[in-house]
Amino acid sequence: MRLIAGEEDHEMSFIERLKQLRQHTILNGEAFDKDIQRISNYEKVEERLSLFFHKVDLWYVESALSAFTLEEFVKIFLLLMRTSPSFTVSHITFEPLMRDLHYDYKGKKTVNLYKKRIIEAYLSELSVEELLDHDIPINQHVSLKIDPDDHIQFIGVSFSFSKAGEKLIEFCQEAEKDPLYERAIILLYDFFGFRRDAFDRLQNEESYLADMNHAQDFKKKLVDYAVGETMLDIGPGGGFLLDLLSTRFSEAKVIGIDISSNVVAELERKKQREHKRWEILQGDALDLQQYVGEAKVDTIIFSSILHEMFSYIPHEGKKFNPAVISQALQSAFLALRPNGRIIIRDGIMTEPKNLLRCIHFKNKIDIAFFNRYVHDFKGRKIEYKWVDEQTVSLPVNDSMEFLYTFTWGEESYPHEVQEQFGYFTPSEFKECIQQSLGAGAQITLFEHYLQAGYEEHLLDKVFLTDDSQQPVRLPDSTCFIVIEKGTVQRKSP
Repeated sequence: MRLIAGEEDHEMSFIERLKQLRQHTILNGEAFDKDIQRISNYEKVEERLSLFFHKVDLWYVESALSAFTLEEFVKIFLLLMRTSPSFTVSHITFEPLMRDLHYDYKGKKTVNLYKKRIIEAYLSELSVEELLDHDIPINQHVSLKIDPDDHIQFIGVSFSFSKAGEKLIEFCQEAEKDPLYERAIILLYDFFGFRRDAFDRLQNEESYLADMNHAQDFKKKLVDYAVGETMLDIGPGGGFLLDLLSTRFSEAKVIGIDISSNVVAELERKKQREHKRWEILQGDALDLQQYVGEAKVDTIIFSSILHEMFSYIPHEGKKFNPAVISQALQSAFLALRPNGRIIIRDGIMTEPKNLLRCIHFKNKIDIAFFNRYVHDFKGRKIEYKWVDEQTVSLPVNDSMEFLYTFTWGEESYPHEVQEQFGYFTPSEFKECIQQSLGAGAQITLFEHYLQAGYEEHLLDKVFLTDDSQQPVRLPDSTCFIVIEKGTVQRKSP
């Protein structure tokens, strides 16, 4: 178009060039103008990369790098310049990385999230300042790879992984076709030092966020109890609840807080792409005052997130520590204004705890799933006894924890065995609230129920009896709690 208009000598600015290389990500919701300002030492970055972009022609950049954030994109180019500062080529192709970063998953070409997470972890260890002016720490598992061509002025760019890392990635990809999958993922987490929790669901991440958004009915009920002008959704997942709150309360300030950088990045793109008015922050729900202040919020919602905090956050030296629930509630209570509300939807245990239940497996093949589960479940030791070759007897809450994982199936297994959905009985939950929040907190609603769909899903797989072999229904799985902050305030710890 510029040639037709007689502007063949037009020289694009650095920002124009960068936007040209980020067109797909911008269309997909990247807040380019906002994100570029977040990059530290931006002026120096512009100075270095302007010269670089002016000197070379670039190939397959969008295809290879659109899955990375703008900061990661910039770091890759700075790393490229640092890795080969003396090259004299005029063409750089990212085709090797594009090919290496994609593979066939369930019949379609998709980003290899194993490799992507490893590259992201590597880039997170490198600061822009280091890449501009200082020595770069060596990572034994991953490094930028440059393949020069002696015959033409081309170099190819990709990342190389250690032999052990490559073999482990290949093993994980093959294990996706087999129940070995969960052990392969755990090996990968250990080897590369990833978080072993629900914030890194790898290939299940997209379907997990979609599942979170499909649970619409109970989220609409959460919104029914929201009040005030400022609302906080802890662990917003795919953003469905943020959308509901923004629609119902058009004048309210709606904020989502999540500890996962990947979830935050995806929600930022959704916000930009769909022109959402809610805000998203990366932060720790155990210290909300750092992000929203004290007595500044009217409604705080914990929608199926407290059990993940209980399961994954090492509190006082150990995971599965009820004290983490107390700290989360105290943090939320301090952030609330008077008359504000904490709304909780999460797992619940049955009481009395010593009730026994027998699970009768209709299909012998599912017994192997149970045997793997009792070995792999991280929440507590599962006590059980085989009544016959297809019937196992165990405490009611252990039976329900197993059935949660059994319902989700193989693909979610690596994460579900690390989560304990029910952590308190109703009386224990009430006691925790009262002890944690004191006289200033009033429980205005406390109910529990069996989440719809469990019995229907399990109908062809198992049936449940008591220890006298009488048929029984599944116990309640879910609680719904509303806590209001009164005028008697608990002192800050």
